[in-house]
Amino acid sequence: MVHYTLLLRGVNLGKENKVIMPVLKEQLASIGLLQVDSYINTGNLFFYSDRPKVDLVQSLADLLQSQYDFEIPFVLLESSTIIEDADYLPHWWQEENYRCDALFYLPNCSKEMLADQLKAWQLGEEEYHIGETALFWRVATKEHYTKTAHARKIMTKPFNQAITLRNANTFNKIVVRLQSRNGEV
Repeated sequence: MVHYTLLLRGVNLGKENKVIMPVLKEQLASIGLLQVDSYINTGNLFFYSDRPKVDLVQSLADLLQSQYDFEIPFVLLESSTIIEDADYLPHWWQEENYRCDALFYLPNCSKEMLADQLKAWQLGEEEYHIGETALFWRVATKEHYTKTAHARKIMTKPFNQAITLRNANTFNKIVVRLQSRNGEV
């Protein structure tokens, strides 16, 4: 049995793309996922399954397409991989920052694609770490933010459509939640 983390992109932000998490949890359970749980209202879900990941991805895509009248991009990750990424984060991830985000790769993006793109960008007062599941990005101070690649590239189309973003606080709480499963992950 594998523990998974399902991250949805762009749900429950403002008044658009409303997804009621208790309803979605029931829908996920109805396709055979076990111990379905969620964290906050922005599309962070957790469950167990013994089905092959490729089958799960297809079942999730079919479910979301049939139940919602808007597209919901998502990434499905083994929870243990997220914990491993957290174990290798640089020291600055835990420091006080103006902006610190985990940018999870959606299926149409990879860490290799991002690494190539980052080489072409002029970086300002910012730092990043390329993880297995996400690009971890830091902007230390507000006064430099508008000049950073985070503001000019990451938060704009088309790049922002290739990732689903969780701020450091949300990411850290997800990791604590995953770790607290007493080694069940």
